[in-house]
Amino acid sequence: MEPVPPPSLPRFGARGQRLKTSAELRASRSVGSKKRLARRWTNWGAPVPPSLEPYAYGGASSSGAGSSSSRRRRRHTPSPPPSLSSGFSSEESEEEEDGDRVVEGDFIASDEAEARVLARMKRRSERARFREVAADDAELEEALRLIERQKAEEKASEPLNPPPTSPSTLAPATSVPAAAAASTHRALLRGLSPSKPLPPLTVRLLHGRLLRLDLLADLSHLLLRALFSSGLHLHALSLHSLFPDPSHLTLPFALNSASRLPYPLPVGEQLHARSLKLPSHSNPHVLTSLTLYAKCGLLDRARGVFDEMRCPSTASCTTLIAACMDAGRVKEAVAAARKALASGMRPDSITAVRVLTACAQAAGLDAGEAAWRAALRDRVATRLFVATATVNLYVKCGQIAKAREVFDRMPEKDAVAWGAMVGGYASSGHPREALELFFAMRNQGVRPDCYTVADALSACTRLGKLDLGRRAAGAVDWDEFLDDPVLGAALIGLYVKSGSTWDAWSVFQQMRNRDIVVWNKMILGLGTTGHGKTAFALVGQMEKSGMKLNDSTFVGILCSCAHTGVVKDGWRYFHNMVELYRFIPRVDHYGCMVDLLSRAGLLQEAHRLINDMPMKANAVVWGALLGGCKIH
Repeated sequence: MEPVPPPSLPRFGARGQRLKTSAELRASRSVGSKKRLARRWTNWGAPVPPSLEPYAYGGASSSGAGSSSSRRRRRHTPSPPPSLSSGFSSEESEEEEDGDRVVEGDFIASDEAEARVLARMKRRSERARFREVAADDAELEEALRLIERQKAEEKASEPLNPPPTSPSTLAPATSVPAAAAASTHRALLRGLSPSKPLPPLTVRLLHGRLLRLDLLADLSHLLLRALFSSGLHLHALSLHSLFPDPSHLTLPFALNSASRLPYPLPVGEQLHARSLKLPSHSNPHVLTSLTLYAKCGLLDRARGVFDEMRCPSTASCTTLIAACMDAGRVKEAVAAARKALASGMRPDSITAVRVLTACAQAAGLDAGEAAWRAALRDRVATRLFVATATVNLYVKCGQIAKAREVFDRMPEKDAVAWGAMVGGYASSGHPREALELFFAMRNQGVRPDCYTVADALSACTRLGKLDLGRRAAGAVDWDEFLDDPVLGAALIGLYVKSGSTWDAWSVFQQMRNRDIVVWNKMILGLGTTGHGKTAFALVGQMEKSGMKLNDSTFVGILCSCAHTGVVKDGWRYFHNMVELYRFIPRVDHYGCMVDLLSRAGLLQEAHRLINDMPMKANAVVWGALLGGCKIH
């Protein structure tokens, strides 16, 4: 007689509850999987197979381990509504059962439970977003159930041996109701906003719904746009490759998705070659999207695509101008804008801003004025950004009166428009007008940005008005001066010009962010106020901090040499600038050397240096020589 094995002793968890055996765990998992399958059949309105009827909603309760907990959940958990969101109930029940096993078993590690909780929270956030999208899709589900019911009734009513019928007498197939198509179309339209795109999971589920409803051919352009907005670029490209005949509505989104890839050129070339074989290859929307060549640095190819257009659209011109500007070829951008305007292009606000910005950078006043007249004709000149770009154009081209005329006609002005006008006055030699406009801006309650405050401080520096400079500096917080090199350099220049070298040095020491301009301002200020040794020490500290010297740094060094009278050191720095640092001397460097030699009484040598200059001497150079003649 075989010995009977001893019964296995029950195991207990840390809380004193009895742990399930492996057989009970397997049984509960099997029951749970059958419940999930039955719920899926029930949610979609299909007849439940006989093997799963005991586990469906409203059916008999299952036996086995874990049945009490399932009955308890079934008693308190209502059945899901017949909507699209009910497709997630099975997965949520799976998560609840997993959570119950964690509580009952207490043998799953804490880190694994925490990972499950985090994953569950992420899935539920995406599902909540999807439920918002599909909140009003009850009619779609009703339409689907109606179709399935009709198919089932037709199948049950047809005889076993149906009489042969001719093809002309066949009944038409059941089509998808208009409500289903409208609901899907509405759900896709919600994912077209670039600011609030749909989650990737939602877009994938919508793709599956289109496949089930056989609506992919009609709504493919909307699906591609939703995939592009959600960042599913590879999904969009793979879907587009399945289309036998892509249209001009789908090709642009595929090209835009290709341009977002890390290496867009191979895919872009394939899409371009495919578009050439289609009747829509000359469509402006398709050709506009081919500017991915410009994003890859192939501006010539982009220009070739643009030249293929018979009638370039406004969007095409805007894209080409932006590509030229991004590539640093501003003159080509201005030429393209001039050609487009001559051909009768009607610019919108975006195109006008692009053209005016390109003309301002290249000082192309004629093309800029043509764009401004076109904007006036098309009634987009009153837009804030268009008028501000026009003010900037006139300021850069030296037409300060025309800039003020456009500025006064603006119906509304923001800080950028005020700053452009203040900077224009400050840079064109009108410091008083710049300060008047700056304080008028403050009286109207407009908060200036750092560049506007820097322009106001520059105007105060030219006038030598330290009190006005301190009033202008009160427009921003003190911490901004310490963190912003633009503001710090402007304030240091004001203090140096006003003779407050100690205040300038205090600001320099307190600054937390210093760039090369701040260092050069301080070196030049120390050199021109007779602190040459401190300036030379500051140059050494600058090199130790890892900051590289530029040609403006040597202007400050040579000024320090001129005010301290060290001729040999001045020549040494001048030769080191040319031979070691490989900087080409500008007229400012020659002016500092002439000033150095003239102050030291070496007038003949200073005159010889002026004659040897590779450029024509300006008034500053001759004034330095005349100043030396007056001294000696």
